[in-house]
Amino acid sequence: MSWSKSLIRRLVPARVRNILIEQDNDLPAGLASYSQSGEDRIIDFFITTLGLQNATYLDIGSSHPVWGNNTYLLYRRGLRGVCIDPNPGLEALYKAIRPEDIFMPFAVVPGSEEEVSIQLFEESTFNTISANTSKLYGDFGFKKKDSVRVPAISLKRLYSQSLGSCPDILCMDIEGLDLEVLIQADFTLLRPKLICVEVVCYRDNKEPFIDGRFEEVLEQKGYIKYADTYINQIFADKKIQSQQRFI
Repeated sequence: MSWSKSLIRRLVPARVRNILIEQDNDLPAGLASYSQSGEDRIIDFFITTLGLQNATYLDIGSSHPVWGNNTYLLYRRGLRGVCIDPNPGLEALYKAIRPEDIFMPFAVVPGSEEEVSIQLFEESTFNTISANTSKLYGDFGFKKKDSVRVPAISLKRLYSQSLGSCPDILCMDIEGLDLEVLIQADFTLLRPKLICVEVVCYRDNKEPFIDGRFEEVLEQKGYIKYADTYINQIFADKKIQSQQRFI
């Protein structure tokens, strides 16, 4: 193991310690799911049926390295990638739990800002740089803690300056700015085979609904809806998906 039991006790919330204990007991990765609604199993199926033995991922807004994470199952399978999240304190967790991934403490933004303010909540999964999303979460009763400045990067600059190659899998959950980032993305430069993105939104009366604009935007860019867990939708490059073999 690359981390000690004492380090797990110090850094990892109690609700996910059992997951790491399962790994200590060599639970087969195929029996596990760490995503919110099984998205990682869908991604894993896509990779397997395409025969992508060395697939890579870019996980934007990756949050906790294990709990509710869309790429930890892939990491357990031996795949590697880049995880990006501006939330303070996550870098130490990633270094301890996923040392072979690259972690970047940035906020991915649709504009050209190099630094932005992030609103911190007591439940860190709700941390956001979107003022509208921050207000929404506050209206839902989630308690705010503080606001801090964090480094920011656009998807284009991230690709041209830092990635070097296009990931096979793109996961996005950046609390309110996902659609803007995807609209501005140049998919002739960055064209992942599969995109998993959070699409559930909330009306003023707190009723959830799926924002249909994600499907419209990605269809225009040559992707088809591959799966839908209501919280997230998964889109596949049309040309790549046709190469899947199920038998």
